[in-house]
Amino acid sequence: MSAAADEERFNKLLDEYRTNRLQYVSTQRPEYKKAADIAEGAVQDMLTKKQGAVNQQRKDMQSFASSYEEGRKELFSVHERGEDMRNDTQKLIDTYETSKQRYDAWSENPVSGSTVDYALGYGILWRVGILMLILPVIMFIGFYNPQLYDYGGLTASSGSWFGSYDSGYGYGGLASPYSTRSYY
Repeated sequence: MSAAADEERFNKLLDEYRTNRLQYVSTQRPEYKKAADIAEGAVQDMLTKKQGAVNQQRKDMQSFASSYEEGRKELFSVHERGEDMRNDTQKLIDTYETSKQRYDAWSENPVSGSTVDYALGYGILWRVGILMLILPVIMFIGFYNPQLYDYGGLTASSGSWFGSYDSGYGYGGLASPYSTRSYY
C-alpha cells in the first residue's frame, strides 16, 4: 500500500474509534465499546507496523552510513595508492629520460681508444701492496713471539721443529722414510 492509502486508512480508524468511544460513553451500550476496542486494536496494530518499518529504515540507514564510511575509507586508500603509483611512474619517466639523454650524448661523441677501467687495476695493486707490507710484519711477529713455539710443538729444550732426537743423517729431526735404521 502507498503512504497516502495508509494515512487515509489510519485516519478512518481513528474516526471510528472516536465515534464509537463517544457513543459508548454517552449511551453505555456494549456494542459501541466492542467496536471502539476493535478500532483501538487496529490503530495499535498500524502503529506497531509503522514503528517496525521506522526501526527497519533506521537500521538500513545506519547500515548504509557504515558501509558508506567503509567505502569512503577504501576509496581514499585507492586514491592514495593511485597517487603513489603516479609519483612512481613520474620517477621512472624521469630516470628513463635522463638515461636516454646520457646514451644519446654518448652515442654522438663515443669514447675513442681503450675502454679499460684502470681504476680496477689500481684497486687490485693497492690491495696486493698492502698485503705485501703487512705479511712480513705478521711473519716477523709470529717468528719471534715465544708463545707461538708452544703451539707449534716446540719446547724450550728441543730447539727444533722436528723434535729432539737425531735421525742419523746429521740434521736432526725426523728420520727419513728411506732410512735403513729403525728406531722402533
